[in-house]
Amino acid sequence: MDASACADAKAAESKFVPWTWTQSSFGKTGVFAFPQDTGPMALFVRSDLFTKYHVDIPKTWDDYATAAQKLHAANPNLSMTFFDPNNAEWFNGLLWQNSADMYSYSGDQWHVTVASDKSKQVAEYWQKLIDQKLVRTDLANSSPPMYAAYQKDQVATYVGAAWGYSMFRDNLPKQAGKWTIVPMPTWGTSPASGDWGGSTVAFMKGNKHLYESVKFNEWLNSDPEALALENKLGGLYPAATAGLQLPALSQGVPYYNNQKIFDVFADSSKNIDTSFTWGPTQKTVNLALQDAMAKAAAGKGTLTDAINAAQDKALSSMKDQAIPASAG
Repeated sequence: MDASACADAKAAESKFVPWTWTQSSFGKTGVFAFPQDTGPMALFVRSDLFTKYHVDIPKTWDDYATAAQKLHAANPNLSMTFFDPNNAEWFNGLLWQNSADMYSYSGDQWHVTVASDKSKQVAEYWQKLIDQKLVRTDLANSSPPMYAAYQKDQVATYVGAAWGYSMFRDNLPKQAGKWTIVPMPTWGTSPASGDWGGSTVAFMKGNKHLYESVKFNEWLNSDPEALALENKLGGLYPAATAGLQLPALSQGVPYYNNQKIFDVFADSSKNIDTSFTWGPTQKTVNLALQDAMAKAAAGKGTLTDAINAAQDKALSSMKDQAIPASAG
């Protein structure tokens, strides 16, 4: 529900990074949620494995593919990373980095560009890695098999977001000191990064205590003490401007060999295109994308086919809800 009738809800806008606030309203209309965290992306690297096999840590996606070939040639049991076909949100982050805008809104209608050339470039890149068996497709993000594969030194990198730092710390404690976080590989010389995840806390219909909800939500997502707890326990990278000044974000992290990993995520955040837009039926589109990606991972079609399927579903799902939309 729209909480903007509560003056404190509208006043809270100044406490958050501007682009995150746009994720909780529509066209600057209404306050439907407060931002909580963002997901600037980076590359998590088992630097000890790269050193062992004399492979340079990649800076571009071309470098990444070359490094994948070298690592796999040196150790056939070692894959560069995994491609989770059931994680459309992660794939959206890859599209975001490549300026593969999925939607725009003008002239009182949505314009759907899910199947753009930029999107297909990303799809074709990962399809090639899959075809060459340089990445695994049998692992789901944050699943026990995924952690087991990393524990057995079968996977060398993880393309993830800021909140992922606590996943490895908490689930692979014996690998402390073996991980490094570096900028996400880039497309050519562009420094652009992507965003995967991040949260808002929404105000629900039927709420009988809207004012109290606003005050608690504001504390939870902008008070430095609350933000420090969220970062320490859940790995959240704050959307509140006060959170960006947390002492924890400027200190070395013991698990990562005392590297100041949040400097990497801060730079990533600065290189995210904040105009990236979600469509009104995004969840339905993501499900269609996942279904088609799973088929591609099983050898029945390609990731480009999945992009096309997502484009078709975006248009048809909007039509079903009488939402004006057109391709391109």
